[in-house]
Amino acid sequence: MCGRPAGPAEKADLVADWRLSRRSFGEQVDQRLTIRMRLDPERHEVRVLQEQRTSTKGRSSMSREYGRGGGFSVAWTYERGPDGRRRRVKTWDTRELSNVLRQSVLDAGWSWRPRRFRL
Repeated sequence: MCGRPAGPAEKADLVADWRLSRRSFGEQVDQRLTIRMRLDPERHEVRVLQEQRTSTKGRSSMSREYGRGGGFSVAWTYERGPDGRRRRVKTWDTRELSNVLRQSVLDAGWSWRPRRFRL
């Protein structure tokens, strides 16, 4: 996870990025969650725009997905447990990042205002 000041093209004050690259069933999966935040000190609110991008590359195929808004994404992988049986392990949950940011804003006494199209 990376938090940074936003650039002029991002039209925000702060940006939080979270990236994950993994192999799944012989394919390379790259996932990215970007949360852009605009601060409004007069109203004590943070306007938030969340974007998710997923890119999957296989031997003979490639796909890309893009989503915007307050949705979430969860990814799982499988590994062998101590008893030798396969078990499912959560590897990616976009709520982990957004919940921490939202709770920090609320604890500071500000409002968290999700947006779908623009800040």
